[in-house]
Amino acid sequence: MSITVGFNEGVVVSGASVNEKDSLVIELSQGNTSLDLFEAMNSGASMDTATTKIMLFPVDNKWYGKDATHQEMVMKFRQLTTKLGEIIKHQVEKVTWNMFEGTGINSASDIAEKITSETVAAQIGKNIYTQFVAMVAASDKTKTQRLKLVRQSAAKHFPTLAEVLYFKKDGGEWTVAASESMDIPAAQSKLKFTTKEIEKGLDKADKVVADTPSVSDNDLPF
Repeated sequence: MSITVGFNEGVVVSGASVNEKDSLVIELSQGNTSLDLFEAMNSGASMDTATTKIMLFPVDNKWYGKDATHQEMVMKFRQLTTKLGEIIKHQVEKVTWNMFEGTGINSASDIAEKITSETVAAQIGKNIYTQFVAMVAASDKTKTQRLKLVRQSAAKHFPTLAEVLYFKKDGGEWTVAASESMDIPAAQSKLKFTTKEIEKGLDKADKVVADTPSVSDNDLPF
């Protein structure tokens, strides 16, 4: 039993924290995590579990290495909240965010004026991370999911969260599911790797270093 790149059965977001460097650390577990040792010994249930941790670094105000416009920062934060919401939605009644708390942003005009600030961007990112941690702490950890994880990069085989929200050059957008309830039989699962993930080698779990593909205009900043 392991949690790795690919489609993982029976996964729960079992913990989350923000470390001293303001990175978000997400703990994913697989197996019977709801039983304690006393219950397991009395019932004879298996205590076999697998756990992995995924880290998301602090949010900056860059887009492909350059200073981001306010529209790009809006897309960046929408992608982040959508990605995190995707993995916790099965364990909570509602996913909610209050990302602008303490930033001085109170209107659409404030967003255009302030969201590209390095300080404001960092605060919004920290708000999202701490609110995610609170949702995980209060969540129902008996609700498991089938979860798609992708490779960090062609060269790095460690698993990370898959992108969910994508943007088109013409301003449109679409979503690609990265999780689904375990109530859906595996044979009826609709989870799949996107064409871009396959082209970039992000669907491979092995440790072999792949050729790193070039970055195109359609690639995402996460």
